[in-house]
Amino acid sequence: NPLGAMACEQPKRAASAYWLWLAENRAEIAQSAGSVKGSEVSKKAGELWKKISQSSKAPYEARARTLKAEYDRKMQVFKAQGGIATRKRKAVREEKLSAGRTTRDPNKPKRPAGGAYGCFLSKNREAIVKNLPKGHRVTDVAKAASEQWKKLSSDEKKPFEDEYTRKLDEYKKAMDSYSPDALDDLIEMAAAEPSLKKKKAEKTKQPTKSGATTAKKAGA
Repeated sequence: NPLGAMACEQPKRAASAYWLWLAENRAEIAQSAGSVKGSEVSKKAGELWKKISQSSKAPYEARARTLKAEYDRKMQVFKAQGGIATRKRKAVREEKLSAGRTTRDPNKPKRPAGGAYGCFLSKNREAIVKNLPKGHRVTDVAKAASEQWKKLSSDEKKPFEDEYTRKLDEYKKAMDSYSPDALDDLIEMAAAEPSLKKKKAEKTKQPTKSGATTAKKAGA
């Protein structure tokens, strides 16, 4: 039964306020970026979104909340009908990526790495490097930093532990509003680029009308 199949189809995750804004303003953003390349447009969009006032973001955030509520409702119906939520869209995206070329979403929140030690190393790397002899290896920096870290007391380590906890909380909040399904549009844009470039190249190779007329007269 086609209707039954549609009813049992897993709902698509709701887009965040950022992706709603990007979809609505993609043409202007591409013009501002000076490129229609998916990664360039997304990078420029990320920069512009950070500068937008909260009052300008409010309408998109309100729409995002409405879409999220609708998504939750559809998901409840889906599960009530025996549906099992899967990550099949991830496989679809991977298929698209393998068919074209790899596209990474520059706006996907980056998970903080290295823990409290990573925060310590980032803050003290320059000082550690200065104390190493000339011609030292990259591994020497990590070794010296590790030795210094082990010598710190619990109280001395706490500021770095707090810093990492804060960064991790910020990452989690950012991921809550991140919509990976919206990356499909970016992938499709990237996949379309080779054909667009090919068409442009073919158009460039075509002789102009005046050129064709000149060639015709020369042949005559």
